[in-house]
Amino acid sequence: MLFAQDVPVPVPPEFSPIVTMTALGLVVVLAVSFVMWCLIRANVARAFARIFAVLAIGAGIGVLTWGICAQTLGMAIRSPFGLVHLISDPVEAIGWGAGLLAGGITGMVLSLVGGKRLPPL
Repeated sequence: MLFAQDVPVPVPPEFSPIVTMTALGLVVVLAVSFVMWCLIRANVARAFARIFAVLAIGAGIGVLTWGICAQTLGMAIRSPFGLVHLISDPVEAIGWGAGLLAGGITGMVLSLVGGKRLPPL
């Protein structure tokens, strides 16, 4: 009878619209500031592109391997972090992995092209 008692579940407090809009405005201001900084300093943009490329290549290889293994073994995808609506089939995992891998390689190539100018002969 101890486990059959009705225990009230605490409800998390909701944020007021002012707090939500302030947080959204802060994120927008930071994003615009970062984009402006990348436009002014090309080295910052290249560094950010390289970081993105390494993360995308790693994620692409992982998701691609996950999808290929699931498809080969005939198993269903068990999406981590509750992402059931994002990837629910091995073919979708293969597509996401290939897209991330292609985006990472493209980002790496574009970050390495045109970095330094050669001195005139």
